[in-house]
Amino acid sequence: MAFRAQTLLPLWPKRLPQVYHLTPHRPFSQSMHPNQKTLLKRLSALHATIPPYPYPPQHTYTQSNFGLYGGTHIQFGNIVSERTKIKTRRKWHPNVHNKRLWSEGLGRFVRIRVTARALRTIDKCGGLDEYLLGGSKARIKEMGWGGWALRWRVLRSPKGRERMQEERRAIGVQEMTQPKITVVPREVDERLRSMIQQYDEMSGAGEGSESVVQQYDEMLEESERVVESEEAAAKSDKEEVWEDIAEEDKEKEKGQKDKREPVFI
Repeated sequence: MAFRAQTLLPLWPKRLPQVYHLTPHRPFSQSMHPNQKTLLKRLSALHATIPPYPYPPQHTYTQSNFGLYGGTHIQFGNIVSERTKIKTRRKWHPNVHNKRLWSEGLGRFVRIRVTARALRTIDKCGGLDEYLLGGSKARIKEMGWGGWALRWRVLRSPKGRERMQEERRAIGVQEMTQPKITVVPREVDERLRSMIQQYDEMSGAGEGSESVVQQYDEMLEESERVVESEEAAAKSDKEEVWEDIAEEDKEKEKGQKDKREPVFI
């Protein structure tokens, strides 16, 4: 046998032939994105556009970071036999449900995982928005990372902004106003730049600059008039558009029932 093996070994190929699969690769993948494979990367991707949550995420019960769990988590204990007093380890999971909850701020249903404990609190508060917009530290800690993201989605809605403005008025704080941005037309901007360059050249040569300053003031007045006229025209166009939209909405509400689509978070 030893002699036969020595004679057959040189005939055995050193490398096995490569096997080519006839089935093509799948054009899609069900695996998670590399940035979302870990808990921290997934949370940072979902909370990239909102203020940071003041509490750390849950690492032992990770699914509570993506829903309204009301601070509940898995509990561990023992089952004790009455006869032999033998202890058997066991655990209790929270009572979690997939629910569609109505949001007044968003104007639609929100599909989210919520526990029975959080549902009772939402009923006592008077709705999902009242539960999310609570300002106490205990409420913010109870809602978790999922509730924090949904809270800022409600605050960004038009109804949420109106509510915040009313609360600021009641407290006596100055209302939040958006800064006014004046856009100078391109032609006026180019003429202003040429006037500034001419002013710099004349001031460097020591010549009189009163005429240049007067022309510069006239250009500024002209630019302000142009901007005011454009703002007035844009405002009138917006009012007409919103009036048409309001009329269409009224007609739809009369003839059709309100069909709401759920929002997934």
